[in-house]
Formats: sequence, C-alpha cells, structure tokens
Amino acid sequence: MIPATASVPSSLRPTESVVPVQAITEGLVPYGTWAGMPAVIIRLQGCPVACPWCDQPNLWLMPTHDDQVGEEELEQPGGANGWRWLNTTRLLALVESLQAHAHVLITGGEPCLWDLRDLTRALLNRGSTCQVETSGVAPLQIDPDCWLTLSPKHNQPGGMQVLPGAYRRANEIVLCVGGDEDGRWIDRAAKERSCCEVFICPRDDQPEARAACWRLARSRSCRISLPMVYPAPEVAA
Repeated sequence: MIPATASVPSSLRPTESVVPVQAITEGLVPYGTWAGMPAVIIRLQGCPVACPWCDQPNLWLMPTHDDQVGEEELEQPGGANGWRWLNTTRLLALVESLQAHAHVLITGGEPCLWDLRDLTRALLNRGSTCQVETSGVAPLQIDPDCWLTLSPKHNQPGGMQVLPGAYRRANEIVLCVGGDEDGRWIDRAAKERSCCEVFICPRDDQPEARAACWRLARSRSCRISLPMVYPAPEVAA
C-alpha cells in the first residue's frame, strides 16, 4: 500500500505536467545496457503503433481526461486495468516509496506521447538514473541527461513513422527481430546512429525469431539481449 502521507495538495496540480499512469512497480530492466538492473518501472497509457506481437495491447487505448482506477491498483502485478493521471510531485513520492528507486524506467505504451521534461528532470535531480524507452514515433520531451532507449518500430499497423530525431538522440538502440528481413533495420540503425550500441532481441518466443537473432548477430556483429524477468520475481525480504 502506498503511504497516504505521499498525497499532493490539489492546489499544486494545475502548475505541474500530468501523465496517465497504468503501472508503477518494481522490476528488472528487461534488455539493453541496463538489463538486469532493479528499477522502479512507470508504465504510461496510450500507444498508436499497434505492434502485432505486443504483449500489452491494453495500453494501446488512448486515455480520456478522467481517472479510471484508484492509485492502489497501479501497484498490482501487470498494472491496472486503466489509468490514473498523476503529476510530477505525486509520482516522485510514489517512486520514493519503492526500494528500487535508484533507477527509474519510464515506458508504455508510448511514453513520449506525453511531456516528460518535468518528471525526468525531477528524477535526475533527486539522484536517480532515469531511462525512457520509446518507439521513436513521437517528439522527444525529456531532460537532455535522461538515458534514451530507442526501440524503433517500423511499418507497423498504426502507420506511424520513426522520427529522425529519435535516432540522433538515442543512447542505445534495441530492435525486436522476427526474421532475417529485419536485418535492414539493423543496417539503418547502424547508419543513423553509428556511435551507440545496437542490441537485438526476439520479438516473441517462436524458434524462428530466436534463430534469426543468432544469424543476424553473427552477420551484423551486434549483441543479442534476451529479456530479463519482468517484473521482478517475488523474493524473501
């Protein structure tokens, strides 16, 4: 249960940006440079990309202005069946209430649909390392010192295009691979952002996706990053 003492006076709410939160839990960063790092994971509602292999299609729905769930539901495994709008001050309080707050991962959905400048700046100012995972289809509104994980999603049913600025800003690139044809996206990533590391991971549990990762990693000299347990397993305190 989140402490009631973390509540924010209503008089503060109009002055701060708000975001639609579907989950705030502890877990492991699943892949890339930070793979295996214990973290507070903030999932935001809304995604226009509609990847067919997405394991959380409930996050595609764009949020309305009304809260759909209570705050306590955000801490459930897998998050809530809906969203709650929270401002930066309240989110910082919730992050502080969780033990793994040294690293914070903001993901979705597509988190960059929302203005994250206040939140990412505040997290960095309090001493957390802050990471945003994006598909690159929305303009980036994050602090310049925030770690950006670009997981570009090309030619998906939502019809969204990966913006060039996302490649230029990326600290790392993580590509979901389903077959050998996805090698073209590895080549594009290497061309667009040659100074950062490219990781590839199978987009599902099918043997072909894993075999394609192995073939492409050898031919393109990039690293395979297999998803870690996410969220964290239950352990004794």
